[in-house]
Amino acid sequence: MKNLSENDNKVVAANIRRLREKAGLTQKELADRLYVSDNVVSKWERGESLPDPENIARLAEIFGVEAGVIIYDDKNAREHQLSQRTRRRLPQNFLTWFCIFAVTVSAVVLFALSIKAYIELPDTIGIHFGADGKTDLYGSKAMLFMSPVVSILFAAASIAFNFVKITWKVNFVGVSVFIDDLFDKEVNRNKTYKLLSAGLNITLLTAQSLFLLLGCCMALQIAVPVVALWLIVALILVVPVVFTVAGFVVTGKFREEEKSKNERET
Repeated sequence: MKNLSENDNKVVAANIRRLREKAGLTQKELADRLYVSDNVVSKWERGESLPDPENIARLAEIFGVEAGVIIYDDKNAREHQLSQRTRRRLPQNFLTWFCIFAVTVSAVVLFALSIKAYIELPDTIGIHFGADGKTDLYGSKAMLFMSPVVSILFAAASIAFNFVKITWKVNFVGVSVFIDDLFDKEVNRNKTYKLLSAGLNITLLTAQSLFLLLGCCMALQIAVPVVALWLIVALILVVPVVFTVAGFVVTGKFREEEKSKNERET
């Protein structure tokens, strides 16, 4: 990182103020998140003092930008190939933890049930059942592990999506864009990420329920309840559509608000 004492105080001051206002934070709110006094933030924004490297890093995290965006002016930021596109973890709340817990536990339970069935069942088992519940197709008992393996992959995906930092990219009106590029305000980015998190987690949980149903029925050697099967399939198709539509509506609303505010300011 460039030595801050060599940088222009006014550039850092202007950047902190601009980013704070974009994030919708007051000086007091920003100070509270940094565990400093609002007088310290005020001095930074007046160019009377500079934040130390630790606070620069914390500011960058709060604003969702790279540290260089705070240190450099626009010209130098472009030269240093800095970007507003930030690698992020999805927001975590009760829904997040519930989905992670449900997907992971169901994968473990299904795998354990399949191992038990593998030990107890003969080499050839029923892998499909007719409407009357009787076996109409036989196969190797290794088929018992198809659903557990897929369910474990869903559990891994659930953990990865929620804990690995990713530069999130979405298809917006037929064009792939970074979510960070859609908004000026960090608060609007955060709300969008929360919606994305809910959509991904609920979709994964719904898909997991399908393989849990199939795997349990295979291990117990019973016919899959047709009504439950098609209900889950319908949910798997509907849930992503609902959250995609909600994403377009919310994104459009936030972008319109930001456009109106920018027009009023100019």
